[in-house]
Amino acid sequence: MIAGFEAALRDALTGKVPDQFRFNDTSASQLLKETSMICVLFARAHTRFGLRDRLFDRFATPALTLEDFCPDEPSCEMPLALASPPLRRCLIAICAAMLDAEFSLQGQGQHEPVLDMWARMVGSMALQHLVRDRQLSSTTFKRQVEAACERNEHRERLQALRSAAMTLECLFRRC
Repeated sequence: MIAGFEAALRDALTGKVPDQFRFNDTSASQLLKETSMICVLFARAHTRFGLRDRLFDRFATPALTLEDFCPDEPSCEMPLALASPPLRRCLIAICAAMLDAEFSLQGQGQHEPVLDMWARMVGSMALQHLVRDRQLSSTTFKRQVEAACERNEHRERLQALRSAAMTLECLFRRC
């Protein structure tokens, strides 16, 4: 599946329109820009190393990286172009999981969606810029990013409520 996504990227470089069933009304230039933006924002997300490591760990299998981890850090300027082959495979797998409707993580169903993890890691300002830029990405991808942000906000509110409930419970136990 990762090789298929990489082939779609190569085809997009030549201007060939991607398979519309897989990429939901995404043009060749949008697919390239979306992939590039995902990787650049991923590389620039220095504040959330824990999320980044979890995302890498999800895709760093010996079949992709020849080890159980991605050995490098992505370059902030050109993550895919300057990446070592194992890191490049991980980045392409992450992009494929976010952009390719045919991509699935078999046996990984207990994890939250890759797009949600990426959105939490990247931060709201960068995502707002991504959603506002009309030429950068397809409307489908923008809707998916907005939905991921809403799910993340919902998770944060639930976590804050649970924390407050536990604090109250601890206070009443001590009385």
